[in-house]
Amino acid sequence: YRLFKEGKSSSMTEERAQKLESIGFKCSFNVGDVMRGDKTLEHIWNASFHELEAYKFKHGRCYLPVGSCTLGRWVGHQRDQYRLFKEGKSSSMTEERAQKLESIGFKCSFNVGDVMRGDKTLEHIWNASFHELEAYKFKHGRCYLPVGSCTLGRWVGHQRDQYRLFKEG
Repeated sequence: YRLFKEGKSSSMTEERAQKLESIGFKCSFNVGDVMRGDKTLEHIWNASFHELEAYKFKHGRCYLPVGSCTLGRWVGHQRDQYRLFKEGKSSSMTEERAQKLESIGFKCSFNVGDVMRGDKTLEHIWNASFHELEAYKFKHGRCYLPVGSCTLGRWVGHQRDQYRLFKEG
């Protein structure tokens, strides 16, 4: 519909456009008007924001354990949308939402040492795995483990992938 209205190639026809317009169809919409169940998307966003505020009050941070819960996934999505918004790209983030998030100390990027998994930071977990690899090398004389052989083997495989990506830039 939008492409048709802009005069661009589209499967939309004048007849189809008139039918859609006759029932109040709009190409763009205000997120406050879109419903999910009996709540608007804006209401759902605000409820999640207030949940994040409560989490911050209790824990002193906006970083949730990775993949911990619905709120953790929501925060990850907001981080992605916030970054896109700040880069001037298409995003569901608005200036008002960005200001609300910033008002409680929300950051788009973070240090790996700040991110929690359970009661440990990702930096702590990485260092523990590194020390386990050091011990393996001391015992076996090598850092090569079959990739899927154990937790350490999976970690080593992941480090190989990340190291390669890092070196490729």
